[in-house]
Amino acid sequence: MLLTITAAVVPWVLAGGLLAKITKPIPPLPPGASSAEAFEELLQKGDRQQLQAGCAEALAVGLNDRLRLLRPRLLELNAHNHSLAVVFADAKALLACKAPEAALQVLNRVSPAAGEQREEWFLLQWQAANAALNHHRASLALRRFSQGSPQALAGKLLPLGTAQEQPVQRTAIELQIKQLEAIGALPEAVSLLLQPNPLPAVNASRRLEAARLLTQLGEPERAEELIPAGLNQSALGAAWGVSVELLSQQRALQLASGNSAAAAQTSKRQERLARRLDDSIGVKQAELARIADGSSNPALAQRLLSRQEPLEASKGELLTALVTLGDGPAAGEAPAMAAARVEFAKRLAQQLNHRERLLDLLADQESEARKQEDPWLLDRVNRLALQSSAGNPLRELDALDKRSRELLADPGLGGSAWEVFTPMREQEELERLRGVENLEQRRQLRLGFDPYPGLYSLPALLEDLQRLRFSVPLQPVISEPLPGVKQPWRLAPAQFGVLPRQLGNRRRNLLIKEYEGALASLEITELEKQQGLKLFSELVQQLQQREQLTTAINQASGSGKFTLQTITQQGQLLLLEKQLDPSGTNIRGLMGFARSEEGLRSLRDLHQQEDRLRLRVRAQEARNLQARRLLLEDQLQQEQTRAARWQSRAPITAPQLEAIRLSRLWREFRSDPAAGVAPALQDLAYRKKDGALELELLRYRLLQLLPSGKPNLGNINK
Repeated sequence: MLLTITAAVVPWVLAGGLLAKITKPIPPLPPGASSAEAFEELLQKGDRQQLQAGCAEALAVGLNDRLRLLRPRLLELNAHNHSLAVVFADAKALLACKAPEAALQVLNRVSPAAGEQREEWFLLQWQAANAALNHHRASLALRRFSQGSPQALAGKLLPLGTAQEQPVQRTAIELQIKQLEAIGALPEAVSLLLQPNPLPAVNASRRLEAARLLTQLGEPERAEELIPAGLNQSALGAAWGVSVELLSQQRALQLASGNSAAAAQTSKRQERLARRLDDSIGVKQAELARIADGSSNPALAQRLLSRQEPLEASKGELLTALVTLGDGPAAGEAPAMAAARVEFAKRLAQQLNHRERLLDLLADQESEARKQEDPWLLDRVNRLALQSSAGNPLRELDALDKRSRELLADPGLGGSAWEVFTPMREQEELERLRGVENLEQRRQLRLGFDPYPGLYSLPALLEDLQRLRFSVPLQPVISEPLPGVKQPWRLAPAQFGVLPRQLGNRRRNLLIKEYEGALASLEITELEKQQGLKLFSELVQQLQQREQLTTAINQASGSGKFTLQTITQQGQLLLLEKQLDPSGTNIRGLMGFARSEEGLRSLRDLHQQEDRLRLRVRAQEARNLQARRLLLEDQLQQEQTRAARWQSRAPITAPQLEAIRLSRLWREFRSDPAAGVAPALQDLAYRKKDGALELELLRYRLLQLLPSGKPNLGNINK
């Protein structure tokens, strides 16, 4: 019976019963494409003209699969017919079909005798080789076409594309120069560039390019000799842009040869030309050149200034502020102001992504937090240091040591040994206590009767009422509102409240009356009401002030323009963040306001369990850090030995090696700027794209080069 069923089913499957259902559907053809049957007939019976039309259609509608079938068909269509007319027509068809390599194969079938047909053959070879990016073959075709005559190249226009595309045309000499540069034949390219042209502007631009190529060839003297004639030609042709580039090239060559006096004269010519053209960028560059000319090493100063200019535009203001704030306390500075200064400098370092200064500032902050015995600030600083030092084993090990010292100072957990084998027990207990607290919160709801009966959470009611009272208008208050005009009000951020951040004027006034009536109808003492209003008034003002300070400080740090008031605001913000910590005593105390003894006990049990679990998490982190320490020490040992090891715990990577080297050089530079590590540190910062650090090193190096009192680029930008 089984064999009978199998014998019946298998033919059905093979015949297409099942396979037909799993065959992928054929996607529909795009509009304008011929049918599959018509295309199949074209492949079998089409002539050159029809196949070329099929290529045009496939290109127009994006059917690349059809193109791949049409190209070999065109290639083999007249494989045995070596008539020049047929070969040329087939090559042009293949070029139109975007098959330049195949066109070269077709052209290789013949070799015409001298005359017009041979010239056409060379030009078709060039067109196919150029489309195939075969620069050697393309330059060879033009060499053979010109037979060593630059005039033949100068008088011939060649298309950059196919005829159907109405291509742009360029002279053969221009195209040959580019192809010779591409294949590295620079002397031959220079020879063509120096061929005279009736247009002065063309002569000037070609001499500029020839000077650049000669510089690459190591012939700066010949390059400098070309520039005066190029300047004369650019003036005759009013090609002032070329004149600017020629003067810049001339000054670079003079600086490279050590001719500082001539370079200074050239920079004066640059400034006169820029002012004549009303070119503000050119004037600024000329001013920078004048600064470099007055330095002890103009060539080096010019390179540094050229690199410094774009960095100053994007990071100059912020770096100046960071260096000003991060260089140490002023005489007689109060501890609170010093802490605020370091905190604001840390914000700027984060914004600039200046990791080395950021980690230095965090180390200073960690030391100060330990002196003040401030666990909240210590935890915050050490966590940020670990996060910011990732990818740099040297810095990460330092941050890890500080974090481990903080964690090991935590009180012991106590408890039984059994808790080690039940790690989820405390988390389960926390979830149980949260459930108990949720039930207790419902029991602590107060019954109010005005304007209608309802249950209220006292902290939420008090906070929302004060948020309504301290709300601020989003636009100037209208003494007599116009009909239909709504006055929006913005409420402070919520800690316990449930109202949205923005309310209309009418809705706000109604809610104030409703909440005041509800509070008056609650069964609590008048003293509790007054205390609650006072406490939650202070909370709402703190929340509001934190938001305002954050906005003001972000604006100051974004622009890099700050005052003593900004530093004071940063200190106030730091204090507010500590006071408004959800795990702090202030917020926890407000959570238990006016609760019953049972409610306070529930809240106390929950907070104790949260603290216990936090200690448990920190203890586990301490153990993890010890394991991490072994990996970091192993990586540092690899960095110091640089020899292959048998079995390293964590192989060090090239980016990590660069980060370690950068930190070592930075520490050496900070301890002794005159030690001579600034150039190496700047180069490493450039490779790592650390713009802020590179700019700081550029400023230092320029300070050593420029005479006392000479303006720096930062002042010019301002």
